Amino acid sequence: MKTKYAASYFTEALFELLREKHYEEISIVDIVRKSGCSKASFYRNFSSKDQIIDNYLMTNIYPIINRNLTKDHLKQELTMMFSELFRSRQQLSLLDKANLLNRLDKVFLISSIAEINTHNPTNTKYAPYYYAGATSSFIKAWISFDFAESAEEVAGIFLESLIIPDTHDIK
Repeated sequence: MKTKYAASYFTEALFELLREKHYEEISIVDIVRKSGCSKASFYRNFSSKDQIIDNYLMTNIYPIINRNLTKDHLKQELTMMFSELFRSRQQLSLLDKANLLNRLDKVFLISSIAEINTHNPTNTKYAPYYYAGATSSFIKAWISFDFAESAEEVAGIFLESLIIPDTHDIK
């Protein structure tokens, strides 16, 4: 069995198991059994069940958020991003239920650093951390609110949250 396919079987198995029991209760043996693959195949692909989650996020969510956003079409591009995240809502909701959404922070940080290094919109070393944290927290909130708003609505809310009120009067 090709490694790529085995990895997807283990990922699917883990998400299926998350529907049935708590993350802490899921063992490697459970994942292997549910996947129909061998334990050796598991360890050729992953060292832990945590690595399955990290791999899922980097393989499936990172490409969604790591996009070249332009000012000219920002609302449309953000709407597309939120639409693609919405298509992953089942997995993201399961990660939320299992208290694993904090793993999104790393994915957003990697994406923010890549974006800032490419476009250098700011010269501060803190900017990627600021944008990654804010964006990750915003999306985790949308997930925890059970995707209550449409992709277009949440893109508008996100854009509005980027506008910083006049801070000249703050002392």
